[in-house]
Amino acid sequence: MQVDNLNLLKSAASRLATASVLINALYEVLNEPEIDHERVVKLMSMDIAISTRLLRLANTASNNRGVTVTSVEKAIVWLGLSEAYRVTCATITAKLCEQNLPLYRISAGRLSYNSVATAVAMELLAKEAELDPNTGYTLGLLANLGRLLLQRLADANGLPACGADLPQIAQVLAWERTHLGWNQAEAGALILRHWGLNPVFAGVIACQYDITLAGDETSRRWSALFQVAKTLVAITDYSLGVESDSCVVTDEIFQAADLPNFDGLLFSAKIAAATRELCADTGVPDPWVRTAGLVT
Repeated sequence: MQVDNLNLLKSAASRLATASVLINALYEVLNEPEIDHERVVKLMSMDIAISTRLLRLANTASNNRGVTVTSVEKAIVWLGLSEAYRVTCATITAKLCEQNLPLYRISAGRLSYNSVATAVAMELLAKEAELDPNTGYTLGLLANLGRLLLQRLADANGLPACGADLPQIAQVLAWERTHLGWNQAEAGALILRHWGLNPVFAGVIACQYDITLAGDETSRRWSALFQVAKTLVAITDYSLGVESDSCVVTDEIFQAADLPNFDGLLFSAKIAAATRELCADTGVPDPWVRTAGLVT
């Protein structure tokens, strides 16, 4: 069955590839020694939803400077590359997460908010750890990719929901592997490799729940930051039901993350505020809107 599932997984992934590859392309161009601004503008102009968001934000009272911004190129200048990247990728993620995940009893709104909150948490933690914030932000947005794919496999195999019946993340991951061939971290990493995206992404996504799976010290540190991020997201109430216990931050994890001046309450407050602002800017739906048959 796993061979058949691999073909199904790749087929399902093809429907998500365009959005994820666009995120990767933007990440790559922004991390080049000399940024190709023409390429950035072209990438950010490929989707009407992205263009609309950037123009709207650039023309708000807080961002415009007494003139009307009428082009994506000017909007990027007004907002700055970093903010334009954040808004663009959050908008793409909202489109990726626009379907409910009945396998996990997760609504689309909750999934979107969780993805953005995880991205914001990873970005802030990366800055604190003196790592690249764009890498942290991008990893956070990709964290739920495996779940999107496994939902499609579950639909194809007629599997019932598992989320409410398995109270611990370890049980959920084991259930996924037993019934679908991979857990959500493995599925996400597999597809990132299949698409040929930055290998750092696949390596970290694969070990996001377990730092002992990391293949090198860099991946181990990012994995530790992931676990701290998930704990902080849970404090903000933006966690997913299947991940409510996902991370017990041990001394080992803190040592691997290397966060000497970490203040969990301060970070959680920053994450909550930044998530609300970014979701409002990108039109991500309210995660507390109830959908029949789902627990948000």
